[in-house]
Amino acid sequence: MATVRELITVWGFKVDDKDLKKLESGFQGLKNQAIGLAKIIGFGGAGVAGAVFGLAKSASEAGDKIAKTSAKLGIGSDAYQELGFAAKMAGIEQERFDGQLSKLSRSIADAATGTGPAADHFKAMGIAVKGANGQIRPTEDILLDLSDRFATMPDQTAKLGMAFDIFGRDAADVTLLLNQGSEAINSMRGQARALGTVMSGDALRAAEMLDDALDESRAIVTGLKNEIGVGLIPVVLDVLRTFKAWVLANRQLIKQKFTQFIAAVVRIAKILLAVFMQVANSVMRITRLFGAKRLTVESKLRSWESGSW
Repeated sequence: MATVRELITVWGFKVDDKDLKKLESGFQGLKNQAIGLAKIIGFGGAGVAGAVFGLAKSASEAGDKIAKTSAKLGIGSDAYQELGFAAKMAGIEQERFDGQLSKLSRSIADAATGTGPAADHFKAMGIAVKGANGQIRPTEDILLDLSDRFATMPDQTAKLGMAFDIFGRDAADVTLLLNQGSEAINSMRGQARALGTVMSGDALRAAEMLDDALDESRAIVTGLKNEIGVGLIPVVLDVLRTFKAWVLANRQLIKQKFTQFIAAVVRIAKILLAVFMQVANSVMRITRLFGAKRLTVESKLRSWESGSW
């Protein structure tokens, strides 16, 4: 906060020294706490703590997405991950396969009411969309039934037409998976479990909890930045008002010494920027940790100092 005192000296502010010390203490306390927290949690990936936190954050994001997507598609989380692995082995990217599963679920729902083009295909292949209890069968079970039918069908053109009706317009590559049959697909599902790529239900719930906690932390940091910004408004406003009054009172002097005036303006701008730097650097240690977009305050300050503004 030496820059604040320097600013006051330059412009001759009349500020209660007691209040100024409180302001300095508050900023320094914030800076020390932010740096201390960053060190504890290993900000920036430095050391073991950073690596551990990074792994946990990555797992929470992946698990949260798996849990939410499988629930949206109406597929068990285990089956969703296992089939996703089988699809990837067949050359289908996860996002594309998600879209195909989504369309399959809608086709099954329509067929259950006897509507939609897929209903005739299911009937022709002898695939029941409802179980003995009258409830719609699991999507993964119907997918496996489809794969057994596709594996024995010789007409590729007919299979492609069925795939479009059942899986939507992005179904050109899904036949590569279905042609393998349920036995091969189940074998790949087992391989996914053996390789440890399937997150358990408990792991997914833990991942969702951590992801929610990270979202809450981001919100807290955003609120902190807003509070700091609001707290700085009176300081900046006082500077600008004093600057305005000085300019109005010294118009002739400014005209006579224009070069010195510009240098003084640049100096004040640097001092103001330095004030924000002390706060921004501390807060951004936390915001970058939670994936927030990096600010360019440092680069702007360097450009001012180098005269490239």
